[in-house]
Amino acid sequence: MACIPGIDVILLAYNEENSLEQAVRDVHEALAPLSLDYSIVIVDDGSTDSTLTIANRLSAHDPLIRVKGHIRNKGMGASTRTGFSAGTLPYATMLPADRQIRADVLPALIELAGPRTIVTSLYTNRPNDAIRTLVSRSFRLFLHLALGPTPELEGTYIVPRDLLDTIDLTSDTFTVAFEMFHRAKKRGYAFETAHIESHAREEGTSKVFNPRRIAQVFKEVVKLRWTLRHIE
Repeated sequence: MACIPGIDVILLAYNEENSLEQAVRDVHEALAPLSLDYSIVIVDDGSTDSTLTIANRLSAHDPLIRVKGHIRNKGMGASTRTGFSAGTLPYATMLPADRQIRADVLPALIELAGPRTIVTSLYTNRPNDAIRTLVSRSFRLFLHLALGPTPELEGTYIVPRDLLDTIDLTSDTFTVAFEMFHRAKKRGYAFETAHIESHAREEGTSKVFNPRRIAQVFKEVVKLRWTLRHIE
């Protein structure tokens, strides 16, 4: 039995024509057996392949699916914000449509979810190579120095709708999660952590791990430091 009444699953899709349909099936297989309401919001982040066409076809035949899109690629944070804005259920989560994090992890997170609680996740396996591991550790150190103690996150998370309705997120990269966590901490939200499995990318290359995105992430952390100190 689910511990929450309902959840919006945001599927982040950028050129995922080969994996989107299976990602949708994953969500149904993971959540249909549970006693809760759920919806799927596919956010197409300016794809140049047939991702949007596939998303619209899926939504035309499935009342649980809605599609939102960007004319141009804006990044993971912007897509997450678009998906969260489209949601209506009491809780929300996000998954990449490339299936590196699959929907079968969601029941474990849902079990820990509850009022005024954010559930984060850490990987039980680390498929990264040495360079990616070094960059990841360097980023976590930089994040700690810039923002102070920060809840750890490697995978996905579940957040209550009542938090999303009271904060105006601004980050365009994956730092949107850490922006949300720090604002939640200031409001007294609790944190729980689930341990999940990640999967190797089935095809294509990372859309996050490139010099331009990395530079943008570090720039956003500096901006977030100022925001949290002077606005929040």
